[in-house]
Amino acid sequence: MFGHNDAFRRNLFLRSERLLAVDWAFLGAGPIGAELAPLVTASVAFLGVARDRWRDLEQTAVEAYLRGLQDVGWRGGPDLPLFGFAASSALRYGPGCVRLVLPALLDETAQPHVELVLGIPFDQVLELWAAVCLEQVRLADDAFRLLVTLDV
Repeated sequence: MFGHNDAFRRNLFLRSERLLAVDWAFLGAGPIGAELAPLVTASVAFLGVARDRWRDLEQTAVEAYLRGLQDVGWRGGPDLPLFGFAASSALRYGPGCVRLVLPALLDETAQPHVELVLGIPFDQVLELWAAVCLEQVRLADDAFRLLVTLDV
């Protein structure tokens, strides 16, 4: 599917009942369900949605996505889009946890930049991204569980 591939809270704006998306750097093809990965994971990881609301956001986004697929004629079951979401998130944001935090752990001069991007002290960044990494492990498990159900 062709998509934005980076649609999350910081890149989406509601103006006069219209949804505007900015930062199209990741524009391109992706598997069905992959658009949910940044919408859910990046929205939490970049503090657009509270961490304790992760599962609520995930459930709401997945349900709306599946309804949207049905509205445009999708006749498949939910497993393929759910797999696309889970695998895409785990692959994109699991390593991203290390890519964002590890350099700042190894070089303390990078910590102010990370704090500036997220707007919180670095110890809270570590706590947040540890939780994000744990969610990516869960999503990787979901992807493996779903993989055996797919007829691909």
